[in-house]
Amino acid sequence: MGTQEREVYMSTHKPKLIEEFVGQIQEALEQIPQIKETLEEKPDRDDVELWSSDLEFKMEEVHEDIRNLQNEVAEVKYQVDDLRSEDR
Repeated sequence: MGTQEREVYMSTHKPKLIEEFVGQIQEALEQIPQIKETLEEKPDRDDVELWSSDLEFKMEEVHEDIRNLQNEVAEVKYQVDDLRSEDR
């Protein structure tokens, strides 16, 4: 990939915003009081399993998004390092 191609890639490639990750985490955290309330009411086992499954799924999504972000950051860092070495 030439220097111009890297510059175009870096300027047009937009990684998922951290705010989106924070939003997903907040969404999952907002469910916790609802889960606690349901548990206090001695819920049906199916309700608990459904909520637990939903929360687990959301946390897996967040974890996957974080891994993707880490990969994107590593790629950008590699590109920056590469560009710096070409400038020397």
